[in-house]
Amino acid sequence: MRVMTSRAIERKCRLRVAPSFEAYDWPCQEVEIGIPGQHQYWNVTLAMQLSKAWLERMHAAGMVFQKDENEMPARGSVLPGFRVPDEFLDGIRLCEWPGRSQVLKLDSVTYFLDGAHTPKSLQCCAEWYKWERERVNQRLRSKPLRVLLFHCTADRTPESLLPFLKDCNFDVALFCPTRVRPVLDMRSDQANLNHSEQEQRQRVEHNMVVWKQLTGEVPHNF
Repeated sequence: MRVMTSRAIERKCRLRVAPSFEAYDWPCQEVEIGIPGQHQYWNVTLAMQLSKAWLERMHAAGMVFQKDENEMPARGSVLPGFRVPDEFLDGIRLCEWPGRSQVLKLDSVTYFLDGAHTPKSLQCCAEWYKWERERVNQRLRSKPLRVLLFHCTADRTPESLLPFLKDCNFDVALFCPTRVRPVLDMRSDQANLNHSEQEQRQRVEHNMVVWKQLTGEVPHNF
């Protein structure tokens, strides 16, 4: 926040903070959010404030933001909530981001996919996974095998990321490089040209060592 405040002063622009999810006047009691996770509530309120500001600036036809009688004025940099238009509910419900808090079921395997790559996002990912895992398990007759498939690029450290996953009760941990084929495809978006195969292998083994130190378990790498 200090960085954003400093940047706002530097650019000579106003800094505004989105209010909490509860600050809005919702047209329904239950709001369906397309991307699950408690942290998404803050993303929703930020997106709504951005949308409101843009629509008002563009004088969008038919979009009138009615003031709530109980609406509080902005306190410092924190913006007030507003009556949420019905159109916003569709956007919130239909929002999706493949690879972010995504559950994909193929045959008898359920994949929990998330591209978290910072300590804070890994914390959110772990909380989402635990909640979503229990929801999915309610429909199962037997305990599933839980497998962690993990990779982090060289500019990030497993020491800062893996601790958030150690209490997720995985049965097996697999650590892999970015390469998905035996022969490197130079045209592929997944091709890592910055590190040799040996360097990627060392990276995988380092991930494994960190996991073993955290859990005392012996993971598998390939």
